[in-house]
Amino acid sequence: MMLLKRDILWGANWLLPEVTGFENLSLEQCVRLAVVQNQDLQTLRQQLLSSHQDLRLSENFFDIKGNLFLQHDQDVYTPEVELGGSSVAFDSIRNEWVKIANRTPVIDDDLSTLGLEATKQLKTGGRLSLQPQLRESDYQENQWSSSISLNYTQPLLDGFGSEVATADLEISRLSLRLSENSLDGEVRNLIVTVIVQYYELMKTYMILQERRQALDRSREQLRAVKIRRQEGEVTQLDVLQAELQVSGNENSLLVSENNLASSLMDFKIVLGLRPEEKFGLQTEEVGFATSELDYQQLADYALEHRLDYENRELSLEQSRLSLVKAKNKRLPDLNLYANYRFYDADDDTERAWDIDQGAIGVGAILQFPLGDVSERVTWEKARLNLEQAEIQRDQTRRRILAEVDKVKRQIDTLRSQIGVLKKNVEAAEESFRLATLSYEVGGLISSFDLAQSQDKLTSARTDYVSALIDYRIAQVQLDRALGLDVVSLVQKHLGGGW
Repeated sequence: MMLLKRDILWGANWLLPEVTGFENLSLEQCVRLAVVQNQDLQTLRQQLLSSHQDLRLSENFFDIKGNLFLQHDQDVYTPEVELGGSSVAFDSIRNEWVKIANRTPVIDDDLSTLGLEATKQLKTGGRLSLQPQLRESDYQENQWSSSISLNYTQPLLDGFGSEVATADLEISRLSLRLSENSLDGEVRNLIVTVIVQYYELMKTYMILQERRQALDRSREQLRAVKIRRQEGEVTQLDVLQAELQVSGNENSLLVSENNLASSLMDFKIVLGLRPEEKFGLQTEEVGFATSELDYQQLADYALEHRLDYENRELSLEQSRLSLVKAKNKRLPDLNLYANYRFYDADDDTERAWDIDQGAIGVGAILQFPLGDVSERVTWEKARLNLEQAEIQRDQTRRRILAEVDKVKRQIDTLRSQIGVLKKNVEAAEESFRLATLSYEVGGLISSFDLAQSQDKLTSARTDYVSALIDYRIAQVQLDRALGLDVVSLVQKHLGGGW
């Protein structure tokens, strides 16, 4: 189950349908195409990968980090130290011998230092560092010297505590979950969108088919009226009315064909297909199965599984952590530090590491910021953001409950309408049969009455087909309102082939 969910979310290539063209796609094939090829999903997947890297950066803050360095210094200087006695030297500028004091010679010292600095940020807010060094000097009496420094700093007020120290890391983890939910939610919405648009196209196909049948019936009726006109059984008005019926049906057919073409183009974009790609859909029988829905059960399920509500909870937790950080920042800085340093020096490299001398340092630093209002402003903003996050969560909860209630009522209404509309179709078919018989046998009704009967039959059939498909669509929309996961969505509406 988890592997299938991962493959759906990331659009694994095995999901692509094995088709040579896109002119006769089933609903399952459409969903597979969209999950893999939809460009909006591809963008979200890249953003999620970036969020993983952001989390890695936050986790690296607590990793051990080191810095290996090699430093070389050239120190040249002449000490101002006179030695006993003097000497005589010739001054070419003054062109005479002069007496000068004896001094120490110029000191030229090459200093080379090899060192390592390793640091570890602790989740208590403290910081631990270790610094071993080895130095070589050409001038000093002991050519080699070494030292190891161990330092630890622990904040006691500002920055103290695990919750404060790890707040940024937890916020990054929550951000990653938000990004994961965004991709998951977008995939769910895409699957529902594909199913809904597929059924909408099916509805357009069926209405288009009914329009064609109505046009055929009206043309046949016009042909029969013209024959009866030639025989003097009907008037020219009957012919005109039959012609108007034909032109009206032709116009309705043109509108339906244009709507279908526009809907197919939009559907190609959803599936990630090129606009010029030849495209068509399989039609299927639309069934009708009813089930009783309990609103309270639906509402409870939605609040537990809806990703947008979960995202509000995550955002609320992020705001709470930000407030904790901002509140802690208003405390003065009180840092306790301790260090221990070993060192030694010798002419021999190996003996230079026989560290036998040490120094210990312990202290505390207390600092009070003066005249800086930035921390208070940050705290006020964090507090307002937390209040806003709570309001947004409550608004989302109300919106979810209203959405579930709306879809449930829509399903209940359509369930009742379908029974009525089915009876309307049966009545309209019988009415058209009798009207045709009355018109053809004895002219008991006018051609206008016959046209009216035909319009009612076309309307009854299209209304019934629309209601059946709208009921299927409402069921899919209810699953989206409930927060059904991607695996359950595809298995429920597309079968067990997944």
